[in-house]
Amino acid sequence: MRKLYLDIGNTRAKWLLDEGCQFKRGWVELGKGVDKEALQAIADDVCFVAVSCVKDDEYVKTLASRVNDVWGVVLSVAVTSAAQLGLTCAYDEPSRLGIDRWLVMLAAWNRYKTPLCIVDCGSAITIDLVASNGLHMGGYILPGLRLGVESLLRGTDKILVDFDNLNEATLSAGQNTTEAVYNGALFSLDASVNAAMRMLRKECQGESCSLLLTGGDGRLLSELTTLESVYDEDLVLHGLKLYFDNTKS
Repeated sequence: MRKLYLDIGNTRAKWLLDEGCQFKRGWVELGKGVDKEALQAIADDVCFVAVSCVKDDEYVKTLASRVNDVWGVVLSVAVTSAAQLGLTCAYDEPSRLGIDRWLVMLAAWNRYKTPLCIVDCGSAITIDLVASNGLHMGGYILPGLRLGVESLLRGTDKILVDFDNLNEATLSAGQNTTEAVYNGALFSLDASVNAAMRMLRKECQGESCSLLLTGGDGRLLSELTTLESVYDEDLVLHGLKLYFDNTKS
């Protein structure tokens, strides 16, 4: 029986379809109104649908209604808990930790069981530190690469750039304003990640620490950073499946 897992971010939705002996992946634009046709295009028949969603409760309600209309199943919604599968949340109020961050950590820690620095490079960038015993040590939230560049350009009058493709950025010092802006955004992120890794190594005293990168811009950072890293674009979806595979009915 097919099971569908949805990761709804700020700009688009990714999905994982579990068909028992194989997995299919993709992404879809659901829009503000949650397009039924977009859901139907993923699969014509599923027995279970789970979601990780960073949008508001009204969006989730609309999505639940559309899921029921399309497949006749009740939508299962993941929420951050104080502890799960050996992972412990650092927040006094776990519900205030974004579910996407929780699922990324859940997947990463259960896979590696070592001290982790997990960097999710999406519309916003999150950096979370996890100790080898599964204790979430806390994290950081930074503007995403594109958001940071857009904010800089909106706030200044004389900074003009000639392209809008961050994939052309490097960690080299810029030799024109365009390079200085885009390379600067990537340089700032790389410096932040280096600082987080130093902090993790200091706290974990001698233990081997791993750097995991995920999210749309994670691949770009993984190709350029001097740090040894692992890139996995689908950590949220892996975490979502793990979450419900181990949740009692």
